[in-house]
Amino acid sequence: SAIANFMFAFSLAKSPPLALVYGSVGVLATAANAVIPIRMLQAWEVRRISILVAGAIFLPLCIAFSLTSAIGVAASVRDKASAERASITQNYQTTLMMLKEMEAKPRTVKAEQRIEALRLEVKSYRDRGALLQDDPQSAALAILGITDGRYVLTLLFALLIEVGSALGLFFAFADVKKKEPAQWKPKAG
Repeated sequence: SAIANFMFAFSLAKSPPLALVYGSVGVLATAANAVIPIRMLQAWEVRRISILVAGAIFLPLCIAFSLTSAIGVAASVRDKASAERASITQNYQTTLMMLKEMEAKPRTVKAEQRIEALRLEVKSYRDRGALLQDDPQSAALAILGITDGRYVLTLLFALLIEVGSALGLFFAFADVKKKEPAQWKPKAG
């Protein structure tokens, strides 16, 4: 989560110093997501209402920032991968069309060399996934009736990162020992 937040916030800045500031805010938001719930529980135990109120205000802001950063990273990664696959498919189709046109022309030595080069290029595009779906996960979700799986998967990925990082640290550091009831002790003296 911290890395995703840093990368996304870093990408928003117009200059290197601002990029470091934005990226650092992303990392701090992730740390806050993990620490604030623990501090709120501790505040609850000692009835520190001001800490609870501050946490209740600050935690949703940090979660929102982290979640939108994770969505931004997930969307940009998925979009880039889908665009690369779409580009390979488009190049494959163009090369295949050029090959068919060359095969329809009278054969010369030069034409035969070009045909062979185009055949190798078509094979290369097939090997790189030109016949595959641009976004196979979205295609699989479409079979299940989810029409815009791209956004669903992006949101699920972001939620997994953010909820996993916040709750993972929360579970790692939370005190789960059963507390014994306090015993009354008489005052000395």
